[in-house]
Amino acid sequence: MAHACGDGEASATLTPGAVVGNGRYTVGGEINRGGTAVVYEGFDQAIGMRVALKVRRGARARRG
Repeated sequence: MAHACGDGEASATLTPGAVVGNGRYTVGGEINRGGTAVVYEGFDQAIGMRVALKVRRGARARRG
């Protein structure tokens, strides 16, 4: 599972079609939402495959 990355606070909401992770991942629709994270369908442009993007809620984003 890939982790959506960026600087500053992680947002529990990503916009479908947005590109995150230094341009590597394209965000798709939300798959599931739990107490600590939201999981989105995504596409990893570097390897050409569908992936899951997990965004932790209320936590500082980390580089991955």
